[in-house]
Amino acid sequence: MALAANALCTLTEVKTELSITVATHDAYLESLINYASTAIENFLNRKLGKVTDEVEKVQGYGGCRIRLSLTPVLSFSEVSIVEPYLPATPVDISDVTLEDSGAGFLYYRSGWPWTVPLEAGSIVPNPLVGQEQKAIEVKYTGGYILPNDAGPTLPADIERACILIVAYEYNRRGQTR
Repeated sequence: MALAANALCTLTEVKTELSITVATHDAYLESLINYASTAIENFLNRKLGKVTDEVEKVQGYGGCRIRLSLTPVLSFSEVSIVEPYLPATPVDISDVTLEDSGAGFLYYRSGWPWTVPLEAGSIVPNPLVGQEQKAIEVKYTGGYILPNDAGPTLPADIERACILIVAYEYNRRGQTR
């Protein structure tokens, strides 16, 4: 078995933690790493590894900031307003800046639109607060570089959690649950 692309630690780190010097259980340990990595991502309800050209639609609240979910945000290449009743309108990305990579904030000095729909048949805007639509589309690269790749950026505590889960599961093998 090989490590999955979302592996949050390396086989070497796990073997060091367990003081294993032989390759006898490598396939089993790799399966545990894959299991633990997926369990951590499921618990956090997000992918942690770097994703290129992620397309995400977010809500606008009429302010200067929107927040993307795949953090840290490394770069963005396209931004447009894609409200269902209008054709897609590109946003001049030279006016958009990455304000806080770790939090995923994009700053638009002209202000993002408030993406709340109007009541049907209304001539005067009468927005329904809390009904914002995901009408701002951003194409970006975000996430962490994982330990099996060059120059990893995954926080050490997440990597350590994966190692400890694998070690725990390895030490429990053969026991009834």
